[in-house]
Amino acid sequence: MKPFQYAFASITCALALASFHAFGAPAFPKAIRVLHIENGGVYTTDWAVYPIRVDKINVGTQKPEEMVLGLFEDGKDGGFQGIVQIYCDQPVTSFVATGFSGQQQFNDVSLKDMMKNEVFPRKLVSNIFTLFCRGTSLNAADLNMSRY
Repeated sequence: MKPFQYAFASITCALALASFHAFGAPAFPKAIRVLHIENGGVYTTDWAVYPIRVDKINVGTQKPEEMVLGLFEDGKDGGFQGIVQIYCDQPVTSFVATGFSGQQQFNDVSLKDMMKNEVFPRKLVSNIFTLFCRGTSLNAADLNMSRY
């Protein structure tokens, strides 16, 4: 159990450092729910994202091109916590900088591979890009998913 505790501390430290690095940047909400999954019965999984910093903005559209996000999963089967780097102009290059789920550690893994290995639902990644890159809000149909 100790590796799990140490991993949690490293993610917490990374979030604190990233937030400190973004000092002077515009304030973001504490967390944004980007996906709610009905797993069957009383079990659900919620994915929330915490925008940490915008690294690059498109001057013409005033939309982010590069962002660092904290991503968290809460549910019976989940527990992912990590730092994600997204590139709006080239989504295929987006990746998990560091993260963990249970005893599984991820470092510099592409979002494409995270979806292929079913660590991230495809709808989760789609919602993140819709929200942050296209600047479109998510409706109830986007936010909810059923696994049964």
